[in-house]
Amino acid sequence: MLFTATEAIGFGYGVTWNTVRRNIFRWKSDEIGNLEAKVKSFCVVPRLLRYLKDFILFAEKEEELQKYVLHQHQTAAVDRVVARALDPKRSRGLVWHTQGSGKTYTMIKAAELLFKANAAQKPTILLMIDRNELEDQMLKNLAAVGLGNVAHADRIATLNKLLDEKWQDYRGW
Repeated sequence: MLFTATEAIGFGYGVTWNTVRRNIFRWKSDEIGNLEAKVKSFCVVPRLLRYLKDFILFAEKEEELQKYVLHQHQTAAVDRVVARALDPKRSRGLVWHTQGSGKTYTMIKAAELLFKANAAQKPTILLMIDRNELEDQMLKNLAAVGLGNVAHADRIATLNKLLDEKWQDYRGW
């Protein structure tokens, strides 16, 4: 499901079927320049199993099924979002990443893990988008990963109506 690569200094990882260079990501460890530390920190069994279980996704692109793995910073963000959302003492949170850093897949995986963590309670998960082009991108990405059961509210009144109704058809993966 995953592969690793090194050139004796850096250490990278990617997913099988998708070996395009831009989809091979550098692994960073606390010990800069220490290849052994990078390999060991990536290959520790619990982390590797988490990548295989939670951080690989499939999406349709150009009418073909593509396989993706999240970047290291995306997995950290997903874990922090889930932990914060499940913490009863917290009521707010913010994930900030730069343009092109993978916020869409980060949000999708965080929502998926939150839903799985609270499957018995059927949580309501809202993804708020502040620009039309990002809204279009999010809707396309949700459709690409097979989430066609998403309710879209383009106005506050529509959102309030959706939240007030019994819209259980939209609560599920």
